[in-house]
Amino acid sequence: MAVIWATLVQQLLFWLLSAFFVKRVTGFSMVRYFSSSMSALVASTVMALVVWATRLCLPVDWPDLTKLAILVVVGVPVYGIAFACVGPRLAKRVFQALVLFAQGRSADAIALLRNST
Repeated sequence: MAVIWATLVQQLLFWLLSAFFVKRVTGFSMVRYFSSSMSALVASTVMALVVWATRLCLPVDWPDLTKLAILVVVGVPVYGIAFACVGPRLAKRVFQALVLFAQGRSADAIALLRNST
């Protein structure tokens, strides 16, 4: 149980420190950073619950690699859908930025994310 609490504290401290550094690098306010992080937190929680429920439905005798592959295939779209439902404007901007990064236009992608609300 102590390891769980230590990990939780570590992650919270990392989250706070990353907010500080994001503010210094990008100019995002702390409120803006945390509000955008909430969308990801809610989407992650939804994904975790769906993956956990799916894991309970999988046969015990299946190979672990097969079960892992199924959980990933279930979890990825669930996260994307949950993220799009919780923060549709932000999700649209993130998707557009990913497309720009894939096209090699990283400066445009960063500018798009800086201007997102």
